[in-house]
Amino acid sequence: MTTTIVRDSIVGDAWIQQTYATVPPQRIFDEKTGQPTENFLTGPVRLAFVSLFTPAKKQADARPDAPDKYNTILLFPPMTDFALFYEEYYKVAGRDFPSYWNADAGQYIGLHSPFHDQVEKSSKYGGFTPRCQYITVSSQFKPPIVDGRGNPIVDPNKVYAGAWAILAVNAYPYGKNAKGPEKRGVGFGIQSVMMIGDDTNLAAGAQA
Repeated sequence: MTTTIVRDSIVGDAWIQQTYATVPPQRIFDEKTGQPTENFLTGPVRLAFVSLFTPAKKQADARPDAPDKYNTILLFPPMTDFALFYEEYYKVAGRDFPSYWNADAGQYIGLHSPFHDQVEKSSKYGGFTPRCQYITVSSQFKPPIVDGRGNPIVDPNKVYAGAWAILAVNAYPYGKNAKGPEKRGVGFGIQSVMMIGDDTNLAAGAQA
């Protein structure tokens, strides 16, 4: 089956569109109080550079005491509504980095943005689709990973670059007390991962 709206995919446009229509980005509500929590669902995404069973090594420019983290890149299909993502980004930025707001620019200046156009990596890695967004998400702890029925996944081979998933994430600040060139900004943390579909394995982006 041919997929035209994202690269290197065989699931077909209809499957992506139907899955997104069924589970778009949305808040997660507390079952007891019925109130919205700080966690929300991403909607369907493809995984890239997957380090969810073992933590990825920290980057060379990270603090010496920075912990290794579990992380992955989320490749969003083109129909994704990012309103909820930006709402959480601006809420955390306003709370933790109010001095970085630039009224003339109408945005925060000097904060690292979590939002990227996939064109940044599309010439080097499979699956990255220009004019679609990607976000790196991470956790200091191994996140729960389940299948569509809620059964735990223990086989790393089933959680690979190119597979489709829906994640529960939340926004958080980092670098509040940073000095010098260390990055400051708002990131998105992984709360859980639900694998929902297989697709072309993007071997160049896979990290076991």
